[in-house]
Amino acid sequence: MVLVLTARLLFHLTNDDLKTSFLETPVVVLFAYNSDCPTCEKEMQSYKEAAEEMEFFIQPRFLTVNCTVNPHICNKYKLDKMPTVLIVKKDKTRVRFTKELNSIEFRTFLKNNMPQITSNTSIYIRFSFLVVILIAILFVVLKAFNPSTRTPSYDVEENALLVSRPAPEDNKEDENHH
Repeated sequence: MVLVLTARLLFHLTNDDLKTSFLETPVVVLFAYNSDCPTCEKEMQSYKEAAEEMEFFIQPRFLTVNCTVNPHICNKYKLDKMPTVLIVKKDKTRVRFTKELNSIEFRTFLKNNMPQITSNTSIYIRFSFLVVILIAILFVVLKAFNPSTRTPSYDVEENALLVSRPAPEDNKEDENHH
């Protein structure tokens, strides 16, 4: 069974989904464990926390695989020591981590092996956001001064008050003749 961690939710994936994960992101982080591994549950919690808390420039896809249930993936990537975290990049490079996951060393491992948000990318993102805001403001201002969007003016007759008029004289004569 393979699970993906997205926005604090776990989803079941198939073997094929591991291959298609590279369509969404160029980096996949795989947490491999066994059902009979006593420390794996504790390590899984540390893995989830790191996945939820850390920010990356290119968001990796965080997966888990139970090697007892799904040995195919574990054999393919030669995951024999449990638990193991394996970073697989689209260019097929692989980096593995087999030490304690609740350590600072694990987060350092993730930081060093995945693209991070840098101060330059942060400035670029802020600049892009500013440009989008300025374009939106310009659009609103142009829309406000566009004559086609103003309310139509009404004719004077439509706003004039109705005045009572006396009945025509012809009607009075007809009534007198009856």
